[in-house]
Amino acid sequence: MGTRSTIAIYEGAQHLVTIYQQYDGYPSGAGLQLAKFIQSGKFVNGLSGDKQIVFNGMGCFAAALIKELKEGPGGTYIVPKGQEEEYNYKVVGDFDKPAVTVACKGHESTDPLPPARFLKWCERQIVRESTRPIWIADDGTVFDSMKACADYESISPAVKWLVADESLYWCDICAEEVVTSLLKKFDIIERK
Repeated sequence: MGTRSTIAIYEGAQHLVTIYQQYDGYPSGAGLQLAKFIQSGKFVNGLSGDKQIVFNGMGCFAAALIKELKEGPGGTYIVPKGQEEEYNYKVVGDFDKPAVTVACKGHESTDPLPPARFLKWCERQIVRESTRPIWIADDGTVFDSMKACADYESISPAVKWLVADESLYWCDICAEEVVTSLLKKFDIIERK
């Protein structure tokens, strides 16, 4: 399952476009990609023939970002203004003001920041995400939740025993014999 996100692009107060992304919407994914893309070019008001990447206003930036994100069918879409997902990024720029700002609203959020500070904020999220709690089962299997780990450990002995005992392959004996073997192996009294 993907971590969904949106990127809303504004020129001043005017909404230009909202981009929906199906996967990797968290700050260390889509946020970092957005921050790096903003930093890759220069915002200008009029083209001068520069060889570097330039965004001739927010509409040009929006088109260039869509081109950058869209790799084929699916994954990236244009959606209506106001659509919200797990993470929602907002990029605002204006010809009258030289500064572009980026904000994020989601599980981790930040107020509008200049692109360089937003990039640093996204990079800090990588550390936070990599230090989130994990649970490790007795056999070393890693889980994101205590419940998933407990569920796994509760069925693990029976599953391991079935897999390890070659005499119990489904193709060789019927399900009734497997159930009988499990009942006997784990000292379970059969209901009558």
